[in-house]
Amino acid sequence: LDHELHTSMRHCSLPEAKREQRKALFDDETIPVVTYIGRLSRDKSLELLVDAMAISRDHGMPFKVVLIGEGPLKKSLKQRAEDAGVINDLIFYGYCEDEETACRLLACGDVCVVPGEVGLTGMHAMGVGVPVVSHDNLNVQKPEFEAIVQGKTGATFKYGDAADLAKTLQMLFSDKEALSAMRENCFKIMDTFFNPDYQSDVICNVVDGVPNRCSEHVPAVLFDR
Repeated sequence: LDHELHTSMRHCSLPEAKREQRKALFDDETIPVVTYIGRLSRDKSLELLVDAMAISRDHGMPFKVVLIGEGPLKKSLKQRAEDAGVINDLIFYGYCEDEETACRLLACGDVCVVPGEVGLTGMHAMGVGVPVVSHDNLNVQKPEFEAIVQGKTGATFKYGDAADLAKTLQMLFSDKEALSAMRENCFKIMDTFFNPDYQSDVICNVVDGVPNRCSEHVPAVLFDR
């Protein structure tokens, strides 16, 4: 993860920049947007996101999705979206080699959703100020999940539950002020914990046998101060 590049691209998640990028992708830039970057693979459970799109549309609260990446499930996800009637709200952008373009695409979302295990996708999203939504099953999540602080840098939904994902997204979309605060919180947590300087210091302290106070190294405490 290029921390310096992501820091330089933070302006892409400002409201005006989001609108401009959305205009290039969709006819109506006012509809909420979900972004995802990474492999279109089984462990990401992206079928839940397609199902959540259909559920939200049926409740009169549609949203758009931009999937940035390639993978073995692309064909089946397209078919699922067609069957559910949401294919016109879903963009399969494909693999994006240019990191700056990827940042702009990712940053145009109100949130980034990873229905499966979150991994480095969460770091990419928060690096440009986009809150992250993923499932709540800690038994199968990856270490990067700890960056998702409920209501501060993102949100969680019930594991494997598309209806709860749809509910969670509608809750987030309905509070623009909270989303704006989350943008700043994402920068705060990345600058404090998820950057090369901090991570190298932690590793060096472990190697040197320097004791650490565990509570100081838990991202959630950042918002309890």
